[in-house]
Amino acid sequence: MQQDLVVAIKLKGIKPRVSRQVQVSSNLGLDRFHQLMQVVMGWENTAPHLWRGWDNDFGDPRQFVPPGPQDERKASVANLFTTVGEVATYVYDFDAQWIHELLLTDVVAAKPSPILINGTGACPPESVQGAYAYGQFKLAIKDRTHPFWKMDEALMRSFQRFNPNQFSQQQTASRLECLALSWQRKSRRKSVVKSRWLVVIDNEPIRRKYRKELDQSRRQLHKLELELERFKGDDTTAFKGWLYTTFPVRLSTIRALHEEMARLVSRLNLMREFQNHGVKAPGAAYHRAMRVETGEDPMPDFPPPPISQPNSSSDEELEFLRTAIKGLAQDMGLDGDSIEEQLDTMLAGAEEGEKDFNKEDRQESQSIYRQIALRLHPDRGGTMAEPEAKIWYRAQEAYAAGDVLTLRQLWSRLTGHSEHVSQLSCGDMIKSIIETQAQIAALHAVRESLKREPAWNFSRLSDKQLRSRRRRVEQDLVEQEQSTRQELEDLRLECERLSALQRRWESKHRGAKEQIDLF
Repeated sequence: MQQDLVVAIKLKGIKPRVSRQVQVSSNLGLDRFHQLMQVVMGWENTAPHLWRGWDNDFGDPRQFVPPGPQDERKASVANLFTTVGEVATYVYDFDAQWIHELLLTDVVAAKPSPILINGTGACPPESVQGAYAYGQFKLAIKDRTHPFWKMDEALMRSFQRFNPNQFSQQQTASRLECLALSWQRKSRRKSVVKSRWLVVIDNEPIRRKYRKELDQSRRQLHKLELELERFKGDDTTAFKGWLYTTFPVRLSTIRALHEEMARLVSRLNLMREFQNHGVKAPGAAYHRAMRVETGEDPMPDFPPPPISQPNSSSDEELEFLRTAIKGLAQDMGLDGDSIEEQLDTMLAGAEEGEKDFNKEDRQESQSIYRQIALRLHPDRGGTMAEPEAKIWYRAQEAYAAGDVLTLRQLWSRLTGHSEHVSQLSCGDMIKSIIETQAQIAALHAVRESLKREPAWNFSRLSDKQLRSRRRRVEQDLVEQEQSTRQELEDLRLECERLSALQRRWESKHRGAKEQIDLF
């Protein structure tokens, strides 16, 4: 018999108290319970989340690197609790650490839809990172001299009328009702067509929709590619020239320290090689390494280490990839079940490991690269402009790496989006949209990591920003020099210890040799 669970929700570490009480079905999936939590609390669903039940963790597999928590789409609210009075946890935004305590207070008769029973307190703004920052944010609302106004005046102005005690149960219940209605629409089964009459359907509106989505995705991908190309070319070149001009002495010092470190590390590695091949005494091994370093002895011909064979892709990794792609399709409004056959085709090559490279992708890569070469190769097209030269060099790199997705994007940029898209079927456009979105996600991750580099956006810095960047780089170089000196000092101490063992070994060895000569 289906039952409903009454769950009391409390946001920990926040004053005044922020709490909600809801009644939900015990069979409600945790993915939908996450949507419900976002609605009743007032979050905006822009960050990762995690469920912690009585014996397992659950989450969205697209937000974790495998092996991660169990798939929340295969679990329900009942998996979080075993008895009344038990507590589970919902963590939202791993940087801000908004921790929600979920207490099962009662088990009641089932209702058709989830219900918001009561609630208190306003949810903190999502742009405020964590409980401590929220406390300072509340002080800043009442005091315009607070440092928060200098840090982000636009944020403070947008939330100037924020009231921590204000909570509208009626509005929240209305949004929860809309969410429940959307679940009912998605849960409807498609009617089975038993008629054998041929029906002609105008698919042009559908094609226009997919064509628009594909064009938008490609423009977004092209914008990201241009941004990364600018960093790789203009920003990096300008930063390196400025760095060598601004800090020549410090860079020379760091380079000298690294060279000495490399020499000592090479000596210690050579000593370990001697120990691995029969010279057990550390003093003797260090003695042999010093003789090779000074040129008194030749470099020994050590046998090569055994080559370990790479493991093939596991079933868990393939299942994770399948779940991630289906989730991406559902986020785009596509039916996950309708692309099952396409997923089987895409993952067919992965089941046999990296040795069996997909023959169709290899043939497609060769075909696309041949067409790009016929259009851009200097022997055929003559002198290339800068955009075409960038495409030509990127095509060579993608072909060498077997990256058929990048080759497709480069070819579409050469032929023009409208010409290329007009020749695709709806299925091909759906596949291209998924592939393009995957590339966009990968480039977003690359861009976020590069933003932490001091060379990021260097060619566009103003004078004020350049002075700030100079202080940052100078501080980084000072820390790098100090860290290198500390590592070098540790290496020197280790070499001094081994030198003492070497002298002891040489003294013992000479004494034994003189005793033999006496006889």
